[in-house]
Amino acid sequence: LIPAPAPRPAAPMNSGSRVRARYLASQHGPAGTKWFDATVTKCNRDGTFDLSYDDGDKEQCVKPEFIKSVKAPPAAAPPAAAPPAATVAELLSAYELEREENIRANKAALSRLGLDEAAAACSTKKEAKPRGKKRAAPEARGPVRTSRRLSGELPEEVFVEDEEGR
Repeated sequence: LIPAPAPRPAAPMNSGSRVRARYLASQHGPAGTKWFDATVTKCNRDGTFDLSYDDGDKEQCVKPEFIKSVKAPPAAAPPAAAPPAATVAELLSAYELEREENIRANKAALSRLGLDEAAAACSTKKEAKPRGKKRAAPEARGPVRTSRRLSGELPEEVFVEDEEGR
């Protein structure tokens, strides 16, 4: 029997092609692997591909049977314009509207007094206190207690009587 050739990806892939691939399937087989979005970083001579996955992982020598070509994502749509102010005001609660009005009134009062630069210079964040110097590691000292046996002294004569007084 002649072995069937390995299936090739439907569309030709080049460096930079967007694909979906089974992560680690080339080393461990397809069982238990999942498909993840990736970009081809290199096309190897042996027909395998080096991939860079969207989550930051990289994989080398991925067999083509574990890769699917995907269409490039459509160009990003331009960001939607900000909603009109009336729409934003409708979304805010009565408390938030009152708070915004108070902020505007306070800024106007500071501006009338010529204090808007001073208000901008004030910071509500506390500055980080500098940390103290690190202490040096204590010097290695010898043992505080020593045994008489190790110092060569004779033990003290201690007599302990038992229950019978011997």
